[in-house]
Amino acid sequence: MTESFEGASCTATLDVDASTLTFVHRGWTATSEQKRLSPVVVPLGDVEGVEYEWRRFTGWFRVRLHSEQPWPRKVHTDPHGLTCGEDPGPFVALVKAAVAAAEPLPVPVGQAPTAEPVSSSPPTPAPEPDGPSVAGKVAKGLGKSIVDGMFRSF
Repeated sequence: MTESFEGASCTATLDVDASTLTFVHRGWTATSEQKRLSPVVVPLGDVEGVEYEWRRFTGWFRVRLHSEQPWPRKVHTDPHGLTCGEDPGPFVALVKAAVAAAEPLPVPVGQAPTAEPVSSSPPTPAPEPDGPSVAGKVAKGLGKSIVDGMFRSF
């Protein structure tokens, strides 16, 4: 079974038969690092946790891996995540179910296994936005231009 979810600049594809989750980053909003690493193929057995958030108009989704440190920057730059304009909840539910059914990868020598199973991981708080998005900057500039134009006309 294969399911896909379209994000703003990324497509996430869950392949249950191959036990993988693939992120393909594209477009002008993807970072050069995301494009360089793309496609990012994640074995489901390496997924430590699945995080997501949906707000009124935007959302995000990403996975944490056993084999890597958590991404230090915001989710829109994470190669194991995506931002979106629709609720990722149904896709996240499919990913969580596939992760729960996947065989865990062997723990590398010298690395301690995690103490908690994936299903009991506490939810991680939403990452704070880096600042205004491109759309926010455009809207702010447009609003400022309109207001400045109104006051100059009197």
